[in-house]
Amino acid sequence: MAHGPLGSVLVWTSVHPGRGHAEQACVVWAPDAPPVAMIEADIPIPGSRWEFRTHGLWVEQVCETPHQHWSFGLEAFALQLDDPTELVRTGYGTRVPMGWELDFYSSAPSRWLLTSADPVGRSGAYTQAGNLSGLLLDADGEHPFEAAAQRWHWWGTTPLTSAGVRTAPVSTGDSIAELHLPLTQGPVVVERGPSHLLIRTVDTVGRATEPSGRH
Repeated sequence: MAHGPLGSVLVWTSVHPGRGHAEQACVVWAPDAPPVAMIEADIPIPGSRWEFRTHGLWVEQVCETPHQHWSFGLEAFALQLDDPTELVRTGYGTRVPMGWELDFYSSAPSRWLLTSADPVGRSGAYTQAGNLSGLLLDADGEHPFEAAAQRWHWWGTTPLTSAGVRTAPVSTGDSIAELHLPLTQGPVVVERGPSHLLIRTVDTVGRATEPSGRH
């Protein structure tokens, strides 16, 4: 996740071995513009890399240096959403191209988290602060992008119920916008304000789920 004056970017990858598929969600939310979102919920699980290919989608996430540098590539079609709740209601939007060439560089060591009381081998997570920069690609061409970012990696039987990136404390008078994403684990709300980008799952706390991995 990344958030700054040039806009917000969300990359969500889920792998569900028990169901035999992976899921990819990508969001680009420019200032004063409708969000653009892509969700592909039924991708064949790749053999050994975070590279997914299916009809109308190519996405690659490469660990260049563990806990230091990740690169991200994307070529896809997405939906521009005049109504940020449209995906969970009708799935309608304006079809537009989406792409990027981005790099995440860490700015601090990874911080270990536990997502539940399960043994560490079954459920856990870590997060890391950094910076995301590169190019966003759309029908009008290439657009430079740079923003503060936070990378999260979690796995196990219980989904992480919230994550995000903050660039400053949230103020009482901040204008908050929400984008609703229908993901496999359940509805997810993306909350964006002047100084933060957060995701939170809906109705997942305490619910048993199959083992899965998310990045």
